[in-house]
Amino acid sequence: MNAGSSDEPTHQGQLARLREFMARGEWLDLASEPPGCGVLSGNLIREALLNIQAPDKPSTGDDAACLSSQASSGIRIRNGRIVGGIDLSGCQGDGGRSLPPLLLENCEFLREGLDPCDADVDVSDCCIRAVSLVNCRLSELRAIAADIARSLDVSRSGPMSSNGDHDWGVAGNKVDGEAEFDRLLADEALYTEEIVPIQTICARCNDAAGQDDDPETHFWINMKDARIGGDLIARNSVLRSPVLRAPGTFPPHDTRYALKLAGAIIMGSVKANDGSVFDGGINLHLAVVKGEVWLGGARLRAGEGGAFDAMSCDVGGVYARFPSFACKGEFNLDLARVRGSVILSNALLESDANQPTKIQGHARALSAEACRIEDDFILSDNCRTRGGLHLRRVDVGGDLLLRGARNLGQKQLAVDLEE
Repeated sequence: MNAGSSDEPTHQGQLARLREFMARGEWLDLASEPPGCGVLSGNLIREALLNIQAPDKPSTGDDAACLSSQASSGIRIRNGRIVGGIDLSGCQGDGGRSLPPLLLENCEFLREGLDPCDADVDVSDCCIRAVSLVNCRLSELRAIAADIARSLDVSRSGPMSSNGDHDWGVAGNKVDGEAEFDRLLADEALYTEEIVPIQTICARCNDAAGQDDDPETHFWINMKDARIGGDLIARNSVLRSPVLRAPGTFPPHDTRYALKLAGAIIMGSVKANDGSVFDGGINLHLAVVKGEVWLGGARLRAGEGGAFDAMSCDVGGVYARFPSFACKGEFNLDLARVRGSVILSNALLESDANQPTKIQGHARALSAEACRIEDDFILSDNCRTRGGLHLRRVDVGGDLLLRGARNLGQKQLAVDLEE
């Protein structure tokens, strides 16, 4: 990645200033900077993090205190513009220790000098204490096989092309998103074959056909085989995978999702709730989540893969209670182990007509074949589906309740409970 200032004194001055704030454990707020001064290169941020290393000789006094403060506080930047990417792939601290935290708030990434295949932030194969990109605009966070000791937070973040001050809401309007979503659910006229409600709910989601793969229109996260010591937090965010590729032009393991956590180990919970949009779906295939997966208020739509693919995962629970949850494309729990409950209340599960799996003539809205749920499995409180429920060989340790659930356009739910 070639991004950075060629003016060495300016670069060194910015670096010294950044280190000064790090030593004090304070945020560097660039909101009030003169024009052109609120811009930092990704390489500068990388250099600041990598240079917080243990000295050749044991340090004492002020030097040791300064080094300790920088290592604990890490990089903290607000209201900045990052030119080029922050490439920390393969990096770690001295002796294999984790790098200090990378904390950015209300920042936007400019892709000058980046190749189309480069990520704005790349922490693949990196050991780092924490990563926080709150209220930021960027195209891709890549963290394949990353080791993040604490949490990863991308709340209120989204693509560069999003308008407004990062208040995403339903259809991108600064309104009461939950009230608007409830209105859509209550409007029976929307549920026709001609009008697909999820496309109204995800009005931000671009139709792939005929569009260029412009990095500024998407924000996606690839955390395949990563390890997170705390929570993964993606509240009120807009994640959108790149434009769909033609089937057969890429290997199955390269399927792109808005949020890809295949094979990941998350010691906390996945908090993908509070109005987040995942246009391109969530992948938890073979993942282990010690806590729960929270989806209340989220909107998911299938892309190259399913809308919610948790096949063969091991999770503490899956909850989409209130506010309302909507999923366009199969919600897949096949072969999964759920150590708690699966509770979907006031949800809309709609099958994708492009998916080939069928039962009783209907594409699947939800599939949980051979799934082990150690507590309750509940679809209730006006939970709606368009498509069948495939529950063959599901093992529920608690209650199986379909109270108040119904299939739109049919008199009863299409449920497969054979064997």
